[in-house]
Amino acid sequence: MSCLRPTGIGKTWLGQALAQKACRDGYSVLYRSAAKLFATLLRRGRRQSGRLLESIARTDVLLVDDFAMAALNDDERRSFLEVCDDRYGRRRRC
Repeated sequence: MSCLRPTGIGKTWLGQALAQKACRDGYSVLYRSAAKLFATLLRRGRRQSGRLLESIARTDVLLVDDFAMAALNDDERRSFLEVCDDRYGRRRRC
């Protein structure tokens, strides 16, 4: 049994609608496709990546679209773990 959902059923639309509602409620939101997020993190140098990770950690809502559409490589897994570690416990509770 696969956890993947077919295309065209509104996953992205629903995520964007929830993110828009969060914005209206005063939360900061960052929306990125997984491919663009990982490309940005891996393309930047260590110093710039650190600044980007800090910015992501301060964002209230992080919406990563199309996550796990393909297997993540080692660098992408490490980057995602860094994002999760940096964000863990830092955001206010709803």
